[in-house]
Amino acid sequence: MNTKRKAGFILGLFIFMSGLVVGTLTPVPVSTVLSGVDYLVVYAWNSTSQGFMAYMPGVIQDFTTMVPGQQGYWVYSNENATVQINGTEISASDYGASLKTGWNLVGYAKSSPGTLSTLLSGIDYLVAYSWNSTSQGFMAYMPGVIQDFTTMEAGKGYWVYANANATWTYT
Repeated sequence: MNTKRKAGFILGLFIFMSGLVVGTLTPVPVSTVLSGVDYLVVYAWNSTSQGFMAYMPGVIQDFTTMVPGQQGYWVYSNENATVQINGTEISASDYGASLKTGWNLVGYAKSSPGTLSTLLSGIDYLVAYSWNSTSQGFMAYMPGVIQDFTTMEAGKGYWVYANANATWTYT
């Protein structure tokens, strides 16, 4: 999978990292995932503490690995970049994440796009946001109110505000 991103903030995740560790959800070092990319900082969201964690090589290392198919990441890239991650799509039984009450930054690990209304059915949530790296702004999805985007895609991360703790799974 190739994921092209423009310079500046991107909200995405590198969901096929499982190929680097052969079909597992084993964490992969940030330096491996972003090898060859000129980036300044990577942020991950801790849904339990409702705060950011940062990874800046040689400066801040609140986390050192990335987990495929579950976590979304903010990456500040100094240049346009293409990230190529080769491997096998993770199994359907591994799709999803534990959502905590409040904000969650999640990834979508399936190679084909999925409809938000279907993917989030059964989850008590208020709103979902997707980052548009071209316009450098958010798109919102709130059922029955606003639908700036309607699908989740591989290679992107999504903010989801959950009204209650939940286990999010999809096939």
